[in-house]
Amino acid sequence: MKLKMLMTVALLAMVTTRAVAQEVEPAPPPAVLAPAEVRGLPMIQIRAAEVNIQGGGFLRVPAPALGLNQLVPMKIDIRGDAPQLIMMIEGYRSEEREVTVMRVRQEKRTRIVVLPSGKEEEQVYTVSVPFTETVQQPVPVPIGAKPKALPLSQFRFFDLNSKEISAEDAAKILSSLKPAFLLEQLEGEPPPLAKYQRQVFKEDVLVVTTKEVVQAAGQQAYLPAPALQMPAVPR
Repeated sequence: MKLKMLMTVALLAMVTTRAVAQEVEPAPPPAVLAPAEVRGLPMIQIRAAEVNIQGGGFLRVPAPALGLNQLVPMKIDIRGDAPQLIMMIEGYRSEEREVTVMRVRQEKRTRIVVLPSGKEEEQVYTVSVPFTETVQQPVPVPIGAKPKALPLSQFRFFDLNSKEISAEDAAKILSSLKPAFLLEQLEGEPPPLAKYQRQVFKEDVLVVTTKEVVQAAGQQAYLPAPALQMPAVPR
């Protein structure tokens, strides 16, 4: 009986020791990571149905919700051997302007610590200090909408209930320049509009989808200054 009790106490002591060791294991230092392009990874715009993740595998991203900013004037030209979808796409030019960016600098600090022996000692450590700075940086400036024609075969057409319609029926609706929702880099069906939202639009408003990138990425083309690695601040 005593032997069983001793074995039980020893087992509990081992479990307690492991639990304490896990509790006191220090956490990794916090860090502010630089943008993906600075770390050597390609920058991507998450508008697709699936996004490739570094290290393998795919992350499923819901189809983008419809918004007024996705309305694009367009029409279908079926004349000739190659039917086209003609869209009025907003163009941008690059212009150097002064912008305020956030940066981080490393600074040396000193402090007095008491060693286990009771002796005082001066230590030097590094902290990260954020600051702002005005720099010259290219920014996108709108230059107005211009027509852009692409093969009709690159696009799919849906009504506001996400029901797909043929290119022939879409050509009848878009025989002249009319606004339609444009969803880029999307495979599959677009999200339907709610009933109360459909009441705002005419019944023949279409949702046009494509796997390609059509519009100029003016808003996303310019990245802020990269953040620096921030080590843990000693206590």
